[in-house]
Amino acid sequence: MLRYLFKTLILGVVVSSLIKNRYRIMNWVLGNRYIRQMVVSGTMSLPFVKQILMNSLFSNRERTSL
Repeated sequence: MLRYLFKTLILGVVVSSLIKNRYRIMNWVLGNRYIRQMVVSGTMSLPFVKQILMNSLFSNRERTSL
């Protein structure tokens, strides 16, 4: 029982630390060029992500002319 409680406590501390520092961890991981290329190409290979991105970039909003 005590071992289960200790494991749960340690897991909670680790998860809390990861959530607290999630942007630092993401910047550290994506700082590697190879990993960043893999993440971007993997994300863009998903059809719904690519469609959402293209719709937001090339929407039919009124454009103001200068």
